[in-house]
Amino acid sequence: MSVGTEKQIQTIGTALHSVAPSLFPDDKDTNMATPILHGAAVPMSAPLEEMARCAAYADGWLNIVVWMHG
Repeated sequence: MSVGTEKQIQTIGTALHSVAPSLFPDDKDTNMATPILHGAAVPMSAPLEEMARCAAYADGWLNIVVWMHG
């Protein structure tokens, strides 16, 4: 890594914001919907790479459910 460059960590929040900006207008906000993984709410700051490493199925699939607030 060269001087002055930082590796941007992809989080659940940044990923959801990029694919569903109307539900996740901010990469840290869960006012409209909450990501759920294996029945538990996932913090928006959770690193996506770490979640895939620890919680993915054997085929590499990471199943994140979006729970809409009522």
